[in-house]
Amino acid sequence: MEAFAIRVGEDEVRDKVVKLMKKCMEESEKYGKETGFMVCRGEGEYLILPPEKKGYDEVELPSCPEGYEPVLTFHTHTSSCSDEPTITDIYSMLDTKAKMCIGRGGKVTCYLPEGEIDIEEIRERAERFLKVKEEVKSLIDRINEILGGAEYEKDEALRDFSELLDKLKEYREVSNIDDLKDKLRKEVYEIG
Repeated sequence: MEAFAIRVGEDEVRDKVVKLMKKCMEESEKYGKETGFMVCRGEGEYLILPPEKKGYDEVELPSCPEGYEPVLTFHTHTSSCSDEPTITDIYSMLDTKAKMCIGRGGKVTCYLPEGEIDIEEIRERAERFLKVKEEVKSLIDRINEILGGAEYEKDEALRDFSELLDKLKEYREVSNIDDLKDKLRKEVYEIG
C-alpha cells in the first residue's frame, strides 16, 4: 500500500478505492495484519490517507486534514477475525460520521448507523473492551510463562488459569454487539 496521501478527482475515486481495498485485503492475508485507509472529501477532490499504524488485531487510521471531511473508512480483518465490526469499529464510525467498511476474504462489508445510537455509551463500551482485551493478553502472557517452564506454584498457576477464564467470559460479554445489529445498515460487496 502507498505510504503517502493520494489525491483523486470525483470521477476516479471509486475505481481507486476498490483497487486499494483489494490491495489491502491481499496484504492483510499475506502478512496476517490489519491495514486500511481513510477517504476524505474536499472541494472537488478526494484524499486517500494510509494507516498510521497496522497491527495483528487493530489498525489506526488518521484524521482528515482541515478542509476535508471523512466519507469512508476501510480496514481489513484478518482471517482469524469475523467480518463483523467490533465495538471499537462502531465507535470509530460514529465518531468520524463516515461509512465504515471491513474487508476480508475478497468481500467488503460496509456499515452505516441506522437509528439512534448513543455515542457516549458506545465510547464507554469501546474503552472497556480495550481494557479487558489488554487484561486478557496480559494473562495469556503469564500463562505462556507457566507453560514455558517458569517456576510457579501450583496454586498460583490455577489462580492464573481461573482468572483467565473469568476475563475471557468478560471479553466475550464486552465484545458482543448483538444489541446494535438492528441499528446498523449493512451492505456487502464481492470484489475479490
